[in-house]
Amino acid sequence: MARFGLALLVVGLVLVGIGVAGVANLVPLSTFPCPTQTNCYVVDMMFNVKGKTVNFAGTVANAFGATSYHWTWTFGDGKQTEQTTVSYATEVSHTYLLEGKYTVVLSVETTDIGVWTGSATRDVTTDGAPGERPLKASFTWTANETRIVVKGGASGGALPYSFAWDWGDRTAGGNKVNESHVYNSSGTYTVVLTVLDANLQSETVSSEVKVGGADCKDCPSGGDDDDEGFDFASNALSLGLFGAGIALVVVGARKAWR
Repeated sequence: MARFGLALLVVGLVLVGIGVAGVANLVPLSTFPCPTQTNCYVVDMMFNVKGKTVNFAGTVANAFGATSYHWTWTFGDGKQTEQTTVSYATEVSHTYLLEGKYTVVLSVETTDIGVWTGSATRDVTTDGAPGERPLKASFTWTANETRIVVKGGASGGALPYSFAWDWGDRTAGGNKVNESHVYNSSGTYTVVLTVLDANLQSETVSSEVKVGGADCKDCPSGGDDDDEGFDFASNALSLGLFGAGIALVVVGARKAWR
């Protein structure tokens, strides 16, 4: 009986190992920085320059469930500022001693939904001229089938900025710096971003976006960082082997030690 129990125990451990290997493959590593199956955190930084003083604004998008953020600003001149907020947005001002070009890095960390860190980097050029630089708007986009993800940006003018997206398909637009949209059909659409600053200056930029079905061969590459998540149905075998292995381990252990 003891030998039979040991045999069951060994077989059970083997099945558990196979099941664990299969289950591990169900969750891609890319899902761990993502609180949902279709969204990942996005850190963004905007700024405007007034001579040698630069006003910065930082944001975190898609941080579902987070309630506190630790921000670290590295200004590229040997100076650094840290902040802790309960908001997904913050602002900071920094004055440089010398004119020139500086690489500014914003790092964000949150620990209340699992440790996560992200960062954004921008090059900032200061000068001795008084007043504000002209407002400039820009955005980038990626597509996956008929869904697009856009990432807006702005510089110059006066903080804070507001954003308005027109998807080009006569549907309601968006008003966040980073947005996503699903079109009802494939085709080419003109996406328009309008940025408004605190002084009511506005800047508009546009881009043609081509989206298509699953068989679209000319869609832009890169996708939108979506992942498949944990698919129980298509991986039932791995889960079944894992469960059967656990059962055999329990039965085998009982018989082996009787």
